[in-house]
Amino acid sequence: MDASLAPILAQTAGIFFFKSILFATFCYIFSRNFESAVTDFVRRIEKPPDPMLTVASIGFIVAAIAGLLGFSVAIGAFFAGLVFSRDPEAVKLDTSFTTLYEFFVPFFFIGIGLQIEPHALTTAFGLGSALLIVAVLGKIIGAGVPAVFMTGWVGGILLGVSLVPRAEITLIIMQRGLSLGNWAISPQVFAAMVAVCAVTSIVTPLILHRMLEQLPQTQPEES
Repeated sequence: MDASLAPILAQTAGIFFFKSILFATFCYIFSRNFESAVTDFVRRIEKPPDPMLTVASIGFIVAAIAGLLGFSVAIGAFFAGLVFSRDPEAVKLDTSFTTLYEFFVPFFFIGIGLQIEPHALTTAFGLGSALLIVAVLGKIIGAGVPAVFMTGWVGGILLGVSLVPRAEITLIIMQRGLSLGNWAISPQVFAAMVAVCAVTSIVTPLILHRMLEQLPQTQPEES
């Protein structure tokens, strides 16, 4: 490693960890000291499912704070969920988010599609095929093989195949990399990974459904 890079890496790592600790501390303090009071207050003045809007608004605020600190807003949204997860009453509002989920999710995938450059699709199939092989083998070998020792071959294969799909988190990471520039993620790699996500998310459930129909659901007892 170039000695001149060491101070830069140390400074960047220090700032990252400082922001991470600051954000995590903020979420912890809010969850422990304010979340229950806010939820109870909103529940008293509003009838269900209206409290869901307040919870969603707080989630947007937490996600926005994460964005201001330089993190992905998806990370902020995840922490917002953790903030309310310790409160059983707040968790009951989860079913009310179904409508918001169905409303916002299409915009995410529309945004992904709009960021694909048409000329990158010509090279996406070749690169995507290589990435697809790695994605499939990585899950089957990395997750399925260790599971064989605890669940047997049937359980290991089913677990490995069920984990093959790449979806939102992969796309969020790729989207973030694309926004940083070609040095991080090129349009060709982005298009290839979108293709991998599409194939694994569509094909895997079909394969898994067939496997569940044909493979035995119980392991023979060892004598």
